Amino acid sequence: MEEAVDDLIKDLKKIITRIMLNPEALLLLVSPNDLREPYEHLINAKIEFLKAVRSIIDERISNLEKIKEAKRKIEAKRETVKVE
Repeated sequence: MEEAVDDLIKDLKKIITRIMLNPEALLLLVSPNDLREPYEHLINAKIEFLKAVRSIIDERISNLEKIKEAKRKIEAKRETVKVE
């Protein structure tokens, strides 16, 4: 009996965590039909915002990789030139 209660508590924790991480999904499930369109619009806006953030992060990663590559090339040139 205690194991069943423990399993139920674990399941509830998982459900609550999912709701906290993605409240929009819950809104779509429980919202009246006349509010579905605004919620879908909100979700689409959040998707576009997150894509913009992802684009900024990708650009930053690309810039850092270019810096790393340039540094590697400079170090390679230093190794080939030996001054006596």
